Amino acid sequence: VERRPPWGPDLPAEWSWLTVAQLRFEDEKWAIYWNDRNGRWHPYDLFEPTPDLSAALAEIDNDQTAIFWG
Repeated sequence: VERRPPWGPDLPAEWSWLTVAQLRFEDEKWAIYWNDRNGRWHPYDLFEPTPDLSAALAEIDNDQTAIFWG
């Protein structure tokens, strides 16, 4: 989830949030999913599921395709 503070004077004083990725533990491996504009989740095919959670998180942080962080 990406969280952003309020940024306009006439906006509510609440932080906004946007889901950027989803990790699922399937068959004892972490798989990455991306969210489309309609809120549907799709497997991220450029990453092979792995038992190493830190590798999955690093893939989301690196985001070479700009699918997670734009």
